[in-house]
Amino acid sequence: MVHLQEPPTETMEAGREAHLEDPFQAFLRKLNPKFMFRSPALKSDKLGIAGTPDYVFVTKFDEIVPAEVKRSPHTQGKKGLQFVAQLVAYALILEEGYVLKDGELVETQDVTKTVVKRGVIYSAIQKKVDVLQITEELKRAVRRGIQDLKSIIETGEFPSVRQPWSKCANCWYRRTATLKRSTCPARRILAQHPKQPSESSLQE
Repeated sequence: MVHLQEPPTETMEAGREAHLEDPFQAFLRKLNPKFMFRSPALKSDKLGIAGTPDYVFVTKFDEIVPAEVKRSPHTQGKKGLQFVAQLVAYALILEEGYVLKDGELVETQDVTKTVVKRGVIYSAIQKKVDVLQITEELKRAVRRGIQDLKSIIETGEFPSVRQPWSKCANCWYRRTATLKRSTCPARRILAQHPKQPSESSLQE
């Protein structure tokens, strides 16, 4: 085999750049933001979680909107539940410890007035942006999920809960879950959460 690699052509570079710009341009059209933060490292000592959203946008109304890019067609409904939970978790972190000051996203230990009401997900496969309405019900559900996971980590005990495998199609825990359904830590969270958001909850 000849170990040669074709050098990038102008056409290849243009295609790569267009692909990289697609999510950003789609977010711009949907939100028309005045500020954008790319991959900010967020954390909350109070919640005990941390994460790095792909983007955090600030609209002209000073609304803070976390955004994610996913290489999956399942960004809505039950199959997109893990993406919804991820966006809601980012919303909770932002509400707990971040404020907008002089065009910057600033971490603070003070009580904030930050309220995150929306998040957005871009499907790189469908090339579309879905807007998630982040309700108080979703926030309570994710808070309970965080507490459940903390309990599992601290005690090492897995709950005995049965859920159909159809709910686990895109779940990360499938890598480690055994064939015994009751041992999967994600299943207890699914069982205790309120009704999962339908596609009507995710507005384009």
